[in-house]
Amino acid sequence: VVHEMRTMDVVRATHEVPVRPRRCRGRREKEIGMGRLQMTHVVCASRDQVGGEGWEPPAYEGGLDPMLEMAVPYDQRPVNELTHLRGSPMYTWAELSNSEYAKKLTTLFLAVSSILGGPISAQTFAPGEQPLECFLSTASSGLVVVVLSVLRVYLGWSYVGNRLLSAVIPYEETGWYDGQIWAKPPEVLARDRLLGLYVVKPALGRLKNTLLGCVGIALLFIVALTWRLSGQ
Repeated sequence: VVHEMRTMDVVRATHEVPVRPRRCRGRREKEIGMGRLQMTHVVCASRDQVGGEGWEPPAYEGGLDPMLEMAVPYDQRPVNELTHLRGSPMYTWAELSNSEYAKKLTTLFLAVSSILGGPISAQTFAPGEQPLECFLSTASSGLVVVVLSVLRVYLGWSYVGNRLLSAVIPYEETGWYDGQIWAKPPEVLARDRLLGLYVVKPALGRLKNTLLGCVGIALLFIVALTWRLSGQ
């Protein structure tokens, strides 16, 4: 939150803001409230530094007090797992526009079919004598890879979605041998469930429809190929 104080702006954040202070000392305040100790950094900066090019406000754990989630390691908190997932390759496909999403899937299908499926099918079925069998075999191999890729993305989003919607989550303090269970405070649970319902659920719905469509087409191609081979 940026407050105007004459010609200076005061930025209050949980982490230090990456700006260069000017004629103002940083001040650390301690606030006691509801049994929690909140550490606040106050950094003074000129108006042109705050909000300038390349400046971004510091992450604030979804707008909540970070002390609410101090028991869970940073990278195991569901909200941070969602942030990491949305920035990972392939997993971002679930939030693309319809045209970009279809383009990604089509590119993957064509790449696998031409590089892997095509040469193998050409060695099995002579393209000049059995063009339909060669096409069905090539298309089926490409669809199988698409299904496996989308399934992997679906499982990743489903895992994070379940942790967001759950009122209690398991976590590891230092390793697999010291697992713990953490019950979310009401504020954290409300935020996580909003993210789960309005961010994760639509992505899972799109991925599920893609899986059903690709599996159906792949099965159709495989049945047609089997019928062609059995009739010869």
